[in-house]
Amino acid sequence: MGFGDGGLLGYVLSQADGLYDTGAEISPAMYQAAAAFNQAFIDAKLAEYALYDGFRLPFADKQFHATFSVNVLYFWQDPAALFAELARVLQDGGRLCVSFCERAFMQKLPFARFGFAHYNATKVIALDAHVFDLVWENRRNDWAVSKSGALVKRETVHLLFGEI
Repeated sequence: MGFGDGGLLGYVLSQADGLYDTGAEISPAMYQAAAAFNQAFIDAKLAEYALYDGFRLPFADKQFHATFSVNVLYFWQDPAALFAELARVLQDGGRLCVSFCERAFMQKLPFARFGFAHYNATKVIALDAHVFDLVWENRRNDWAVSKSGALVKRETVHLLFGEI
């Protein structure tokens, strides 16, 4: 979900043999950038990308065994509905991983004041109360380069959900 410019695809596919990645993106500009950047993976039939409207995923019911999103939750117009949509495309026993930075960190970023919804883990867990069970929660700290070029220490929350 929300693959951006696709810069992490090689890393993702390197995590295990036999992986295939299907990405869904709402931004036509990011879709085009990722397709161009990863054309070799697409040609090798290791990946494909699709545009979607932010509400309905262009995939069949129970098509995937796992889905993940990294730092895109902030832009979902109706997160609870999208959780239900993700459940629709997940196979029985499928998993969803949502990774994001919490409200306290995001509110310190000047650019995140515009067009970003801010969350904490409790709020995200509550979004999917009737669709998934929380299986695992993890927090990691890392260094990142901010949009201003400064180094920032950030905590990323990773929530792994399974179907009820």
